[in-house]
Amino acid sequence: MRGSKVLSIVLSLALALTLLPFGAFHASAANASVSLVGSQKVYTDEKTTSESITVYFKLDPANVAKSSAFLSLVDDNGKKFKFTAAKDPNYTANPPVSLNVYESSGGERTTWVLQVEPDTGKKNEFQLVITPEAGQDGVGTLYLRIDPASRNDEFSYTELKVAQFSSRDPQITVIDKDRSISDEGGTVRFQLSEEVPYVFDSNKTITLTLPDGFAWGSADVAAIVSGEIAKTDIDIKTNNKDLNIKVTPKYTASNPQRIIFEVEAGVNVVKSSTARKGEIRVAVSNAEPRTIIIGKYGDYEVTVTSEPGEIWAGRKVETGEIAGKIVLEEYLAGSLVEGRTIKLTLPVGAEWPENPNDAFDYDKGSNKAKLRWAGYERLDGKNRVAKFAVDRKSTSSGKTVIEVKQVFTEAKFPEGPLTVEVTGSGVPSTKVTLANVKHIVSVASENKTGAVIGAQDQPLGNIVIKETVAGALRGGKSIIINAGDFITQFTAVDPVVEVRSGDIELGNARLEDASYWNLDKYYELGTSNRNIVIEVRRASNEPSEIVIKGVRATIDRTAPEGEIPVKVAGSAVVDSDEPSKVLRDNGSDDFDYKYIEVSPVRVVTPADKSKDYRAKFTIDQTSYSVNGETKTMDVAPYIKDNRTFVPVKYVAEALGVKDTDIIWNPYAKSVTIFKGDRVIQMKIGSKTLLVNGSAIEMDTAPEIKNARTMLPIAWVAKALNVEYKWVDDERSVEFYNTAQ
Repeated sequence: MRGSKVLSIVLSLALALTLLPFGAFHASAANASVSLVGSQKVYTDEKTTSESITVYFKLDPANVAKSSAFLSLVDDNGKKFKFTAAKDPNYTANPPVSLNVYESSGGERTTWVLQVEPDTGKKNEFQLVITPEAGQDGVGTLYLRIDPASRNDEFSYTELKVAQFSSRDPQITVIDKDRSISDEGGTVRFQLSEEVPYVFDSNKTITLTLPDGFAWGSADVAAIVSGEIAKTDIDIKTNNKDLNIKVTPKYTASNPQRIIFEVEAGVNVVKSSTARKGEIRVAVSNAEPRTIIIGKYGDYEVTVTSEPGEIWAGRKVETGEIAGKIVLEEYLAGSLVEGRTIKLTLPVGAEWPENPNDAFDYDKGSNKAKLRWAGYERLDGKNRVAKFAVDRKSTSSGKTVIEVKQVFTEAKFPEGPLTVEVTGSGVPSTKVTLANVKHIVSVASENKTGAVIGAQDQPLGNIVIKETVAGALRGGKSIIINAGDFITQFTAVDPVVEVRSGDIELGNARLEDASYWNLDKYYELGTSNRNIVIEVRRASNEPSEIVIKGVRATIDRTAPEGEIPVKVAGSAVVDSDEPSKVLRDNGSDDFDYKYIEVSPVRVVTPADKSKDYRAKFTIDQTSYSVNGETKTMDVAPYIKDNRTFVPVKYVAEALGVKDTDIIWNPYAKSVTIFKGDRVIQMKIGSKTLLVNGSAIEMDTAPEIKNARTMLPIAWVAKALNVEYKWVDDERSVEFYNTAQ
């Protein structure tokens, strides 16, 4: 058992030794040393040259009668370089050393073998000449790698620095390019450095040339960051627009250090009419880059810009999101004067939160100037003006940002930019877009009807609510359709609610008194059936569209002619925890998100039934007569397929219909006419005529001529509920609307 253990240990040790690199086998008494003769080479443009490198070897004393090593040139990336190696013919060894150098990389010339047969027991010295092939790209340092051929050789594994790869010129960097230069002048500080030693050249002068209108002031070395040079080794002279820097470099051959130093120089504005405002670009020679920006020249001024986000009308900005940013950028340091006030004013329909900490983040560490909160100014009873004061002016030019975390907008706020007006002392009055407002739901009407003032139980068009995104209408909340300002009450017993698309789940529509929700503004509390309420039982997972049909109402006698809106609100639609807040407009501190308006009905003035209308139209003539008065139109009646086509618009107007009661929809290519208690709808290319919602099938369809809707006389008369007569010998038609 004991013998087995010993054998196991020996085998394990042997295996471990076979895994060690060649360099680990150098003799414990190896006395070979190697050093560079002269200074390291510097390869500008990061390419080798064919300049020879001399390397000194010493074995003191030599212990082995014969030693070998592999020679190669490598850079910091481990790349191997092509070269030749030979005994230095100009070096006389004492005692003489027998050595041989030959290539061993199959003609690639990347690896050479050095064989030495020294005089043992004595000091042996010799030199090799290493000559790289020119034009090889390299990075960082070039090393001569010496790798012993076996563990018995005199040589140790060595990487000797022999050259440096460098760009052609030193590097120049502006330390603070945000420096401000006014008409009083200023200072600039920049750093000059080399990537590797030996780049600075005493035969080259680095020149920095200012643009027209500027001149250099006094300049001096501000600091020596690295290297063996002193300030006296750096000669700096100014000559109007030129700043000249000449360096007398000093390097320690055995361990050269990079030279890095800083220069501070004054910049004067000698001719303001010539000096161009903006970035001051300086031309550079014998250093990289060839152009630098040392600062800005200009007046003390502030520009106002924004970085807008997106918000939903009628909804709060969600936690973790922002509405947008207001950016105050100073051209020169100190443009925002200490103690001055900056105001942010919102338009009507928008308001800042009561707590400024909920609304703004203005104390960012990156801000150039320090701001403090200065309170609100109320406009129309609302927090529409936010005020900030400059608590500490900036020390360098740049940006001061006010981040807006929260802003309130009414549900009916128009889609598009939410504009903030920025004003203040030293700040130009500027309007910028804080956020882009979008509607989370859209509301429209279909089959809009015409109604008569004061009449009861009149039909309204359909109300369509469409979600922009899934879940826009909140589950467990209610949609409220309020009668608005000119509908006395809804009279439909059971309005129908239909989910046209999507997967939202709704309850039935019901009528409720205004006093139930306390929404009424224009009517006494207790007025019945002023609201249609629809419960959202479950929010949608895909954007949904709903339509409310069969709504009837009584129009108030004070209603004006034209569109009569209702108000779509409720906590399912807007950000309101309590329905009682939805339509409130009493100047309270709580923001009123209000509602979205839609007009499903239009009040029309009934045609004057006490007046006769007689209109005459003639084929191929653009003149026509109304009660004997001649008028002109832009299209003439014509005959097609034995049918007489007349322009619907001109016939309707001739029979007492107002121009505003004739509506053309270019998208649907349809025309709607409100004539008394009749609502007439026709569509280009369709043979279906709608009169008060009832369909009538025609034997021909309306068509377009000269941008006018044309229809045969019989169907025009039927639609307008008038009589007509064809006069064959005149090729004319007469329409009659007889007084009643």
